[in-house]
Order: sequence, then C-alpha cells, then structure tokens
Amino acid sequence: MKALFQYLNRPKIFVPLLLMAAFLAAALALSNIGLVFDRIGAIPLRLLALTTLFAALYLVFKGLQFYFFLRDIGLQPGWRDLTLAYAVGELTLALPMGIYAQNYVLLRLEGSQPSRSAAATTVMLLLEIAILFLTLAAVGVKGWPWVQPLAIASFFGLAGFVALVTRWNQLRRIIAKTLQHLKLSPRPYLHFVSSLDLLTGGHSLLRHGWLSVLYLAALFAAFDAVAHGVGAPLTMHQSVSIYAFSLSAALLFGSLTTQVGLTEVAGMGAAHALGFDYTQGLAMLLGFRLVWTACIWLICLPVVIALKSQLDQRSRPK
Repeated sequence: MKALFQYLNRPKIFVPLLLMAAFLAAALALSNIGLVFDRIGAIPLRLLALTTLFAALYLVFKGLQFYFFLRDIGLQPGWRDLTLAYAVGELTLALPMGIYAQNYVLLRLEGSQPSRSAAATTVMLLLEIAILFLTLAAVGVKGWPWVQPLAIASFFGLAGFVALVTRWNQLRRIIAKTLQHLKLSPRPYLHFVSSLDLLTGGHSLLRHGWLSVLYLAALFAAFDAVAHGVGAPLTMHQSVSIYAFSLSAALLFGSLTTQVGLTEVAGMGAAHALGFDYTQGLAMLLGFRLVWTACIWLICLPVVIALKSQLDQRSRPK
C-alpha cells in the first residue's frame, strides 16, 4: 500500500490522474449519467461486432505503418518483437506518454535506441494530427465557424514547426550545445532529430503516409457505429466532425497529460454545437471509449500474453 501511495504521489502520475478526474467530473456534471449507461448498454451486438472488425483493420493498417517507418530508419526488429512492442503500445495508448511505450519495449527486446524508434512513433502522431486538421478544415463543426480557419492555421503551423525542428541545422547545434552545457548527452536528441528528418523528407511520407488515412477512416467508421448504437441520429459527416475535433484535442494535449476525459469533454462540446444534448454527447463519446478499449484489449491482450515469453527471456540474467 505504501509503495502504491508513493507511486501515485509522483507529479507525473498524480497530475494526469487529477486532470482526468476533473475532465470526467465535468462531463458527468453536464449529463444524466444513468441515461448515458442505459444507452451504452443498449448497443446492439451486431454493432459491437462491426466495431471489433474496424478495430482489427485499424490495428493492421497502423501496425504496417509502424513497421515501414522503422524499416526506413534502418531498424528491422523480428516480427514477434515488433508485434509485442506494438501491442503493448496500443494497450497503453491512453496513458500519459503511453504512445512511446512501444519504443521502450523494443529497447528491452532488441536493444533498439528509443531515440531512433521514437521518431517513427512521433511521425505517426504528427501525421494523425495533420490529417485531423485537414479533416476539420474540410468538414468543420456546424455552429463553430472558428474551427475551420483554426484548423487550417494549425496545419500550416504544425508543418512549419516540423520543418524548423528537422531542417534548421543552427537550431540543432544550439540545442546540442545546450544539452552539453547541462552535462546531458546530446546523442539521443541528435539521433531522434536525424531519424525524424529522414522520415519527413518526403519519400517515406509519400510511400506510407496513406496508411494513416486508412486507419483513421476505420476509427471514424467505428465511432459512427457506436454513436448509432447509443441512439444518436447523426450523419457520417457529423460523426467525422465530432470525433475529429475530440481526437485532435486528445492528441495535441492528451499525449502529455491524459486522453481519458479530455476526449469526452471536447467531443461533447462539438456534439452540442451540432444540436445534440450533453447526455447524447457523453453516451457517444464514453460509449465509444468503452467499446473501442474493449475491442483493442480483446485483440491485443492475447497477443501480449502469447508473446510475453520474448520479453521474459531477455529479462533473465545471463
């Protein structure tokens, strides 16, 4: 119990948990929680099965992209190690910095430098955010006229930031010297930026960036299925609008804090702007989180259990 208290008392753990609780409390205060769970419990079995299929497609397309990006920077882990690392990463995705769990699993399994493999993970995240910005620029959120111009500005701001980090050699030297001055090794930073530069150079994005479109399409389709399952009479255009907005907020801020709660609050706001009440909005967003998480765990957890011996063998003292 003391060890658990010490773990939870760490700022990097406590603060995200506190934020998650605050977001969820705000979502619950705005809605009828009893009705929300009634609607979630009434989701038809056929739609749950359809969502599982979309989750499988999502995992396949995203996993292929992760493999291709690793290969482009010269990392070629065995398929068992890669599958295990990727499955662990998907299971921890909603946790603070959980997106990078797969990179540390690869470190233990293959000795792959996290500073290099993290570049592949980061490019995938940046691609997701860029595509979401473009999606919001195209579909917008009815009732919020500021969303489309903000999405366009954010897209070009993101592109400019990536170009600045990867192409401006003077900035790279300044940061490296600053790290040396702080008695920190600049090597991990230089490895990360060099790998990021390679992946964003054009050829790799053109060859494999389209996979982001496919797995995000599977995600949007799954959200639409669950939204209809809780009784929300929305169009596919509205589904994309709501979830693109909520996921943009989650990816921009939730990767450093927590996606849980933030996604729901942002999505409820977008749904309300489109004419749905807060109870319907929370039923859609919370229902999707519960169903989608269950689908991901249903697929990934057996993979982790089956392949965990790979990690155990490398953990044994020689």
